[in-house]
Amino acid sequence: MSSLLSPILQRLAGHFPIPTMARAVLERCLNPVQLDAGFETVAEGQYTRTLLFSTLFELMMQVVSRQQPSIHAAYQAAHEDTNANTFILAENAGTGLSSAGVLRAQSNAAQVNFQAHGNGRTIARFGQTLASWAEFLQVQGNGLIVGTLGTKPLIFGTAAQNRLTLAGDGKIGLGGVANPSQPLQHANGAYLSAGGQWVNASSRELKEKIHELSAAEAAAALAGLQPVHFQYKAEPGEDYLGFIAEDVPDAVATQDRKGLSPMDLVAVLTKVVQEQQRTIDQLSHKIARLEQAGAAAK
Repeated sequence: MSSLLSPILQRLAGHFPIPTMARAVLERCLNPVQLDAGFETVAEGQYTRTLLFSTLFELMMQVVSRQQPSIHAAYQAAHEDTNANTFILAENAGTGLSSAGVLRAQSNAAQVNFQAHGNGRTIARFGQTLASWAEFLQVQGNGLIVGTLGTKPLIFGTAAQNRLTLAGDGKIGLGGVANPSQPLQHANGAYLSAGGQWVNASSRELKEKIHELSAAEAAAALAGLQPVHFQYKAEPGEDYLGFIAEDVPDAVATQDRKGLSPMDLVAVLTKVVQEQQRTIDQLSHKIARLEQAGAAAK
């Protein structure tokens, strides 16, 4: 409703200019936003529960002006079911962080949702079919801007759990990381560093059944690797070098054989190079002894 006094002066505005001017003045002085702001300022034990103070004032004015016989009748008349769309407008012509249009739902104990009710039907949104009550937010036009003021985080969750946190400084936490210290950080310990390097979780605290990779295992795994040229189907024209997950040895394969862990390959190569270095060192010592023996025999 655009004005608190619209039901009172609407009939007079078209015929009497003075009431029209009075209406404009009263609407300015009794603006709902100002009334609610004033209530919040002076309220001590009172608080907003179901109706805003401005809404209650509007209902009382309809009774005082004899537009409605009672507050209950005014309330019912204002909430009659119609077939038209329902719009909630929170508008403020001012600018700056202190001038905000606020859509507020106060709930000290219950949950507050944006909901659509299918009344026994199903609701389809974003490719998902939902039944009965469903929470959704659909945006068209120029898109949706979601954010917070200052350094407060933006948090997304499911099943009453924090799943994604966008911190005030732009860092992203996944899997329940509430205060990410890296640009992208997961609860399992992996993160993307500020320098653009992906760092795998590798702490001893996260591991069990630790035992050494033998030289024979590493050599067998290296021998079983088949490097290939390839292109991803989703990125035609771009050549890559690597391996096929289904063809690698079991020592470096994942359970589903659909991906590879670079650290597995690094471990194999490290062990093989270490063994080769030992062999080189042994041969170098042997050659040195033979040279010393040859020099002594002359």
